[in-house]
Amino acid sequence: MLKNLIDKVFNLGRQREATASLDRDPFGRAKTAFEQRNYEEAARLYLLDIEERGDSPEALCGLGAAEAMLNNHAAAEQRFNEALQRAPDHLNARLGLANIKLLTKQHDESIRLYGALVKEFPEIPSIQKNYQKALAEAARYADLEPFYLDHLSRAPNDADAWAALSSLYLNLNRLEDGRPPSHPVWLVRRSTRCWHSIAAMSTCGVEISERVGP
Repeated sequence: MLKNLIDKVFNLGRQREATASLDRDPFGRAKTAFEQRNYEEAARLYLLDIEERGDSPEALCGLGAAEAMLNNHAAAEQRFNEALQRAPDHLNARLGLANIKLLTKQHDESIRLYGALVKEFPEIPSIQKNYQKALAEAARYADLEPFYLDHLSRAPNDADAWAALSSLYLNLNRLEDGRPPSHPVWLVRRSTRCWHSIAAMSTCGVEISERVGP
């Protein structure tokens, strides 16, 4: 009984210490507020942290993310740029800036930023998807095809990528600009058949990758 009472008192003391520490830590409180989707409070606390401790890249990125969620895109872009001035290779700052460029339809800039990130971090799905979205919104179809083919050479069972590639070929064949179709019908049928059957994707993917030319 006495041991249990001592343990409870000890744990209560640790909880109070943790709470007091959190109260003194605006950065930690800002992260918690952001996770709870209280973006105005997160932005206020990140600013408080910057005022108290200086403008670290992490705090600037957090503030930029909060501003972005509040649709303050210009302020968010400024914060991400400030973070990159202090740490040019900061991944979250680079991602945040690319995301803001995409949200504000600055396609050339977003494609440039995502393109560099895709090469460095091909394993991060969100970068791949946003790069694809930026290329599609900018109608950069000639760049989309090699992007999909490169991705499928590394992930031949990605059904979403096969579906997207098939849609791309269909759209290219439907372009009404006086030019002949960019790809023959057999390629559309082949790509469509591939994403309908995951079991056949690997085999079909090799065949398509070998036969598709510029």
